[in-house]
Amino acid sequence: MKKQVSDPVTIQHQFDSFVKKVLAGEVKSYRAEMARQSAKEALLPPSFQPLTCVRRRPVLRHLFNC
Repeated sequence: MKKQVSDPVTIQHQFDSFVKKVLAGEVKSYRAEMARQSAKEALLPPSFQPLTCVRRRPVLRHLFNC
């Protein structure tokens, strides 16, 4: 059975340790995703340009609040 720890400093250290582990996992996942994307992009021909669609609409009015 675990003993109850109510010391605020110990609780803060436990929380800090937990957050660091979670962030380390997120960094690892992010880097793996970037490596996967980079590997996919390396397979594309050099002349490939990503498809983008930009819709330009005229500005009907400007609102300036002073």
